Parts: sequence; structure tokens; C-alpha cells
Amino acid sequence: MLETLLAISQQPLTLAILLVLISYLLEDVAIILAALLALDGYLPISWGMTAAFIGIWSGDLGLYGLGRLARRYQWAQRYVANHPRVKQFGSWLSDQLLVKILICRLMPGLRFPGYVACGLYQLSLATFCLAISLATLAWTVLIFAGFYLFGELFEGWFEQAKWGLIPIALLLIWWSRRKSQQAIIKELVS
Repeated sequence: MLETLLAISQQPLTLAILLVLISYLLEDVAIILAALLALDGYLPISWGMTAAFIGIWSGDLGLYGLGRLARRYQWAQRYVANHPRVKQFGSWLSDQLLVKILICRLMPGLRFPGYVACGLYQLSLATFCLAISLATLAWTVLIFAGFYLFGELFEGWFEQAKWGLIPIALLLIWWSRRKSQQAIIKELVS
């Protein structure tokens, strides 16, 4: 097992593909791992950021596609179209689509219903792709650069502690996004 992990760590393309796959499950973890792998020299910075971006962007496009599927297939309608938050987001997204997609990207809990609603209600795919491109780029660069620069700043000390700081960083990201989500939901309800 250890030999396999060491062999993978010597193959930047394999690491990049793994980052894309990890992003489908845990986006923030994929970005942080990409930054740490780049910091340790296992992956070029451009590859790490690109892999995280591709994974997140394609996952977001997949949510839009899920909404489109729900228009055509009854099995998808049961799971998606009847979701109460997806219905709620349909009317909210109808105007200022670009801005609202950006809000959905940055606020936890809004991405799934928001992006699925975009596909379900056949909102502009071109605008959707532009918005997720901008939002994903901004989010990926912000998190990646933050971790990478923090790691460079505290290189000697950070060397031993960095992998243990991942859960703390994820908790801080989750907490800040959760607080923002609560404010947005209050606005949506009122």
C-alpha cells in the first residue's frame, strides 16, 4: 500500500486526476490538498489549481445537468424536481442570474438546490457556465493561494503541522460559509 502511494506521488498527472475526483466529494479538501501538494513539490502549482478548478466546475455543471434530467425523466423528478428548496430557488434565480449563481457558489447549502434549479427551469446554460467559471476560479484561487502562501510563510514550522491543520481550516471555511448562508436564507424567507 505504501509503495503504491509513493508511486502515485511521483506522477503529477495521476495526482491531478485524483484531485479532480476528490473535488466531486469534498471541494474544499481538493483545493487544500492541491495547495499542499504543490507546496511540497509533488505537483506544479498550475496543475494543482487547474485540477481543482476542473473538478469543481464539472461537478457544478453536473448539478445543472441533473436539473435538466429532472425535466425529462420521472425518476429524476421524484428526487430533484420535488425537492422543496429546488422549487423555492426557481423563482429566486429568474432575475440577476449571474449574481445569484455566484451567491450559490459561495454560500454553503445553496449550491445544490440553486444549480439544480437552473437546469430544471432551463435558465441560460451560457450564463450559468460563465457564472460558475468566474465563481469557481475566484474560490479556487482564494483558497489555494491562502494555503500555499501560508505554507511558504511558515515553511519550517508548518512542515510538520500542515497536514494536521487541514481539519481546522475546513472547520473555519465551513463556519464562515455557514454564517453567510444563514444571512442569505433570512433574506430569501423575508
